[in-house]
Amino acid sequence: MSRFVHLLFATALLAGCNEYRFDPTAHADTWVQRPDYAVDWLFVVDNSCSMAPHQQRVGQHFDALSSALIDADIDVHIGVVTTDVPNDRGVLRDAVLTLDQVDVGPRFRNALQVGTTGSGFEMGLEASLTAVTEPARSKANAGFLREDARLVVLYVSDEEDTSPRPVADVVRGLRESAGRTDRRAVSVNALVVTDRATCTFPEFEGSVGTRYAAAAELTGGLVLDLCTPDLSTPLARLSTEAAGLRDTFVLTQLPTSDTLTVEIDGQEATCGEQFELVEVQRNGQTRVGLRLATTPPVGTEIVARYHAGSSPPEVPCGGS
Repeated sequence: MSRFVHLLFATALLAGCNEYRFDPTAHADTWVQRPDYAVDWLFVVDNSCSMAPHQQRVGQHFDALSSALIDADIDVHIGVVTTDVPNDRGVLRDAVLTLDQVDVGPRFRNALQVGTTGSGFEMGLEASLTAVTEPARSKANAGFLREDARLVVLYVSDEEDTSPRPVADVVRGLRESAGRTDRRAVSVNALVVTDRATCTFPEFEGSVGTRYAAAAELTGGLVLDLCTPDLSTPLARLSTEAAGLRDTFVLTQLPTSDTLTVEIDGQEATCGEQFELVEVQRNGQTRVGLRLATTPPVGTEIVARYHAGSSPPEVPCGGS
């Protein structure tokens, strides 16, 4: 009899034949809050005729967009391209911006004002891929993309994307261009129209950015409403996402809510106070995430213990 079998037999005797039970539904997920060392952030801005007010509003919030990146001391490259692929071909508007440049704020705001004379066939997805692949990568945009950096893309548009490639192909191309194989290598985010009825700008004649939102979903990125009256809060959250810091942690299995316990740095957290349960869409599937009330500091350990279920639980503490 092998030593392994002896150990199993002894364990069974100690536990008692009727008391020992292996529960395959018990799970424990653990996350540690860590920022990325370097981030290459590509802004893809719609330059069609209806975008002037949106460009101005986003440009005014540079402090919100950069706050978390500065706090985490992350080495950032910023580039801005337009959605007009036939004319601009994914070329950066002001070379590469970095957060340590004295005039980075004004230069960013100026770069974001891409004008309104671009093609009415907005191809933001294609523009992002063109910007980080050859020939632009090593010629016009040389120095922007770094092999050790996380690639973050933000699409800003009040229209649907009309790029010729399928969304999944574009995301796959972005991941290949990043030169990293880990899941966090690329973060795609969308600041787009999510509901025409909520967009109150008088000149608005746009459409819902379904393809941009689908690209964001494939990487677990954020989909934010371009027509939100106050952009400071969602853009600050976007800065946190760009830094690689998270306030939402997705469980590996669907939990039964009555078995879920959460610890933050060893202290049990209360649902409805320190966190809430939210539904998250990943690769076409509904998952469950823990959204913490505040973004945890670097080094924080979050542990979720639960039994797995077969369907998302009813949210017990104020999530959605």
